[in-house]
Amino acid sequence: CHNGKCLLFSTDAEDRCFENDECVTGTCDVGTGKCQEFCAVTECGRHQACPEVDSIEKTCDNSKGCLECLDSSSGTEENPNGGGCPCGLCAGYKCFTEGGIYVNLAEEADHPEGRSPFLQILDSLVDCFQNKSSASAVLCHAFETRSVASLSVGENMINDFVCGDEHPGSDGERHEQAKDMVGCGLFNYDELEMDGSITGGTFYTTCAWWDGADVRVGSCDDFPANL
Repeated sequence: CHNGKCLLFSTDAEDRCFENDECVTGTCDVGTGKCQEFCAVTECGRHQACPEVDSIEKTCDNSKGCLECLDSSSGTEENPNGGGCPCGLCAGYKCFTEGGIYVNLAEEADHPEGRSPFLQILDSLVDCFQNKSSASAVLCHAFETRSVASLSVGENMINDFVCGDEHPGSDGERHEQAKDMVGCGLFNYDELEMDGSITGGTFYTTCAWWDGADVRVGSCDDFPANL
């Protein structure tokens, strides 16, 4: 098992484990060639029954293993991010409860600092870039965009704004950090990857995270919680 998911090797000779260090975790049963760890006995497909962790009853999925929550799209107004989480955001089938994750985008006139929705997104991505970890996947933000129904912000739009000559409202140190993130300049690496655009009318289904190499924006379901 690794993070609640049981890793079973096939019986093909080339796929067997022979030593403990060939297993992600647990020990190698050299007789069967399978990595083993202490798990519940009941089977769920190829995976063992899921233990309850931190008062969360995990759901067993045959292809993904033990999941704390199902998906980010099942949230409701009363239970914002739902999906099996008693509270908090469901991202990468794992529950997150950190309060700083949530970004509620507002129209410029309704924002306390008069920031446009575009600049609110850019600020959030720069925060993620500045707080990056060198190796681990770190969930930065989940976006709620129901108040900005016409919003559509993609990677090219951000690159053009940050690296262009005109960038109203985004000056000084903050803008220099944004330039470093998107890779303005000949020898500066682009560390922003967006799987599509951030659009209006969504309810915490789009997330931003540091994936160990870049700031990535995509479906909260795609967050690599176990990286």
